[in-house]
Amino acid sequence: PDRQILAGHSFGGLFALYVLLNHPAAFDDYVIGSPSLWWGNGSIVSDSHWSGSSAPEQETDVADRNASAGRMPVRAAGDQKKHVMILQGEYEENPEADPNMKPERLARMQQRRSPTDARGLDQWLRARGLDSQFALVSKSGHGGVIPVMIDTAVRQALQKKRQ
Repeated sequence: PDRQILAGHSFGGLFALYVLLNHPAAFDDYVIGSPSLWWGNGSIVSDSHWSGSSAPEQETDVADRNASAGRMPVRAAGDQKKHVMILQGEYEENPEADPNMKPERLARMQQRRSPTDARGLDQWLRARGLDSQFALVSKSGHGGVIPVMIDTAVRQALQKKRQ
């Protein structure tokens, strides 16, 4: 009960990101696998006042907007530093490298819009003081991230339990 981890993949990863950005104290650590950042043309990052930049002047702006919207800041004063692990498949980052990629599927993927990707999300979170890490799952697509995400979450939970 003292250490709680929220893990999610795809839309579950999007939900974990939503909780992190809007209710960061709800969990101690977050494992986010292949978040569907494209959903709603990137509305989750827009709804969370995504700035897309780590410029210091925008950090205050993000905190002010979160406070005025009734949202908690990503890292409230006095909070223990949150750990976030973001996982993404190699073929998600570079779909053209996927030997099984069909042209129709590639076209659908390219139509999805998002102001950022998983690597950009990691950088943005680190710029805001979170202990965020990004891991690329080699030779994997969207579904191939699931077992790695589960393994990561379980290992993290066991590690935290021993401390």
